[in-house]
Amino acid sequence: MRYLYLFGSMIFFPFAGTVYAQPTQEQFRACKSETRGAKATRAEDKIAACSVIIDFIPLKPRTLSWTYIYRSNAYSELENNNHALADAEEAIRVDVSNAYAWAKSCSLYNWKMNKREQALERCNTALKLNPKDGGAWTHRGDVYLNAKQYPEAIKDYNKAIKFAPKWMWPRINRGVAYRRSGNLALAEADFNEAARLSPDFAMGYLERGKTRIKMQRLDEAFADFEQGMNIETLCAECFYGRGLVKYEKGDLEGASLDLATAERLNPLSSKEFEEEGFKMPR
Repeated sequence: MRYLYLFGSMIFFPFAGTVYAQPTQEQFRACKSETRGAKATRAEDKIAACSVIIDFIPLKPRTLSWTYIYRSNAYSELENNNHALADAEEAIRVDVSNAYAWAKSCSLYNWKMNKREQALERCNTALKLNPKDGGAWTHRGDVYLNAKQYPEAIKDYNKAIKFAPKWMWPRINRGVAYRRSGNLALAEADFNEAARLSPDFAMGYLERGKTRIKMQRLDEAFADFEQGMNIETLCAECFYGRGLVKYEKGDLEGASLDLATAERLNPLSSKEFEEEGFKMPR
């Protein structure tokens, strides 16, 4: 006979003298969920849910590999880069044929470790395994973006959009490459499409707002940053962007308040703005 006991958020099944733990459906959902957007799960909750699944379920290699990737994403959100990379490498170890596991490792080496040679090596491996993996093309494009090689980045994002047309990230990052290349109209078009594809995420509005500041369309930029905050109330970059607009419009007190909020939410919120020449007085 099989008996069910509840303990915390797990369900235990004593059977033949052995205790097995079965994660709940909520934990499965949390593990796969996003840590940003209107329906975001706290990164800490995502990590806890994925850990239960990894520790208590005998998964097939491909499924286990993806579970490590999901947990890696949450560690990355918390800037716990060593754990994020360790999980990405474990995702490769348990399924060396998983192209996206290699691409995830590439992304971490690029953005978190600033090791572009290792990043390119991993992205190239991903593309050899699956030349149609939109994630691999996106993350390799990111390596070029980070290196300010914008034409190469745009070519890779074009490929990514071909193979993953409903994914917002290659649109977002191609738009950034266009903006940094000075092509503001194409950048705005990409952010329009990103906002259409993923209206529950602040990123499309945030990046479009930055672009519209450069286009001197301040009222539209202001609306974009506010839309981003409506979706993600803790969007530090949205506060920073709105503060920039307030400063440009002469509202120095309001600008100062938004800057303080942005710094409180994320001390690094100004970094990407400043890299593109956006600056506020301190």
